[in-house]
Amino acid sequence: MAVSKSKKSEQLDSLLDMFKRAKTIVLIQNPNLNFEEQTNLRKKVRENGGDLSISKNTIISLAFSKIFGGEKIELNGSTLVATDLADEMKVLKIFGTEKIKGEKVKFKGGFFDGKILSSNEIEAISKLPSKTELFGKMAEVLNGVISGIVRVVNAPIQNLAIVIKEASQKFSN
Repeated sequence: MAVSKSKKSEQLDSLLDMFKRAKTIVLIQNPNLNFEEQTNLRKKVRENGGDLSISKNTIISLAFSKIFGGEKIELNGSTLVATDLADEMKVLKIFGTEKIKGEKVKFKGGFFDGKILSSNEIEAISKLPSKTELFGKMAEVLNGVISGIVRVVNAPIQNLAIVIKEASQKFSN
């Protein structure tokens, strides 16, 4: 069924708006999900502050071209467009770790940190830890360092207390 020009224009405007607000855009090979699978995946993406849609490749390419200064992208096959509106990594991490229909997600490319990236670059970034994970690891390391300093500072005082206690017990006997 052919889509009218006005409907295509609406889809383009919707994609342009989504792309303008997105911190990350991920283009994914559509694994031909059924309605229930699409709904579950869309729900998971929305819970993580993103959006998921399916659009025609020509509309996606046109939107990319308009938003990113005329840069063209070549797309083949059905494409899922996942955008992350809240955090640069959350939606990307979903697709980096998720298996859809038992298969690893196939990236087609995307936009991250102000740059249009290839499928290989997007896949590599999806495997990196998120900011939250990095902050957690850094806090853990700092906590270990601070605990070590406290133990070193307290050791002489603790040793002195032990010596005084033993001396007082020796003199009291």
